[in-house]
Amino acid sequence: MSSIRWRLFIDLISFLSGCALIWTGAVLWWILPPGSRGSNIWGWTRHDLGEIHEWAGVVLLFSVVIHLIINWKWLMGMVHKLFKSAQTPTRRRRLVFGIASFVLFFGLMGGSLILANHQKEIVRGGRGQHRNERAEIQTPQTFSLQMTDRDDR
Repeated sequence: MSSIRWRLFIDLISFLSGCALIWTGAVLWWILPPGSRGSNIWGWTRHDLGEIHEWAGVVLLFSVVIHLIINWKWLMGMVHKLFKSAQTPTRRRRLVFGIASFVLFFGLMGGSLILANHQKEIVRGGRGQHRNERAEIQTPQTFSLQMTDRDDR
């Protein structure tokens, strides 16, 4: 496959998976909200569309990473023009910049996932409540360890 066809293929995959993400997200938000209890659209329930939404996100993530790899030389040229360095970037500089970008990107993504996991709210007794209904919300309990002396027994 030629370079142009390969790029077009990756861009098409990115576009289609992005469209799938937008469409399934809109359907999950407005048409089949939480608490829709067995409602479906064209035979697909909220959970079926949720799986499609998740896999479309995975496909989009990988296609964007492949897109960046394919166009890395152009990206480095634009960064070079942006900073207007007097010297052309060496192979080592490009490698260091690439590794730093990789670590920054995945550090931000991983950090936000860890933060979101610690900030989630657990709803008890909701049984699929709609977002406008009130539910009892419990925040996760923090872990604490108390030290006692052996003589205090």
